[in-house]
Amino acid sequence: MAAWAQENAEIYVSMGMEYAGELFSRVLGNQASDGAYFTRQPAARLLAELALDATGETAWADRRTWKRLKMADLACGSGTLLNAWLEAVKARVRQAGGDERTIAEFHKYAVERLVTGLDINPVSLQMAAGRMTLGNVSVDYRKMGLRAVPYGPVAGEAVRLGSLELLTDEDVVGSAEAAGDAKRFFESATVDPEVVQDVEDRRIVIMNPPFTANDKKVNLLKCVWVEAAPVRCL
Repeated sequence: MAAWAQENAEIYVSMGMEYAGELFSRVLGNQASDGAYFTRQPAARLLAELALDATGETAWADRRTWKRLKMADLACGSGTLLNAWLEAVKARVRQAGGDERTIAEFHKYAVERLVTGLDINPVSLQMAAGRMTLGNVSVDYRKMGLRAVPYGPVAGEAVRLGSLELLTDEDVVGSAEAAGDAKRFFESATVDPEVVQDVEDRRIVIMNPPFTANDKKVNLLKCVWVEAAPVRCL
């Protein structure tokens, strides 16, 4: 039964089906206050393909190419963009003549060495980690580049960056009058140095930033960066 479930889960992912976002919403309800708007699978695959095209790489089955594909999603949620990127690269490896063993080898290498995902919600990260084991069950959870990012007031420490809605939180900015002073907030905020280290050598960034408009309508900006240059913003 376990083998059957593993096989069908991998088929489901390879077909581009999306389930984690819906599952997360059912478990935890409306997460709009944290900017948890999930990226649809077609948009995720589009962003992944744009990023890979922009790298200029062609020898996808060559392991030397793999080393140049370090990527990050700075608001990864349940891993939709991370998995879309993995599947897009694996499809190119297959088209370049890579067999199933090579593809499984790439998957493990990518999850443990190339992919970085950050989010403020640890439940999302757990779901992302579970999804990224599909493709190679020997993936080591301890080597995954997934990290929970602290945000808001942290006991005994400075305010951590996070949702822009914190700009209206008196506990963060100090007073209602200071709520409109974004410059003061960001000057007093800090970013975890370990987080900076996680992403500073990433060549590719694909993300759907958790931005919401003041009227609470969705205002999403989906972006791709390759080698620190913006390639597409949709």
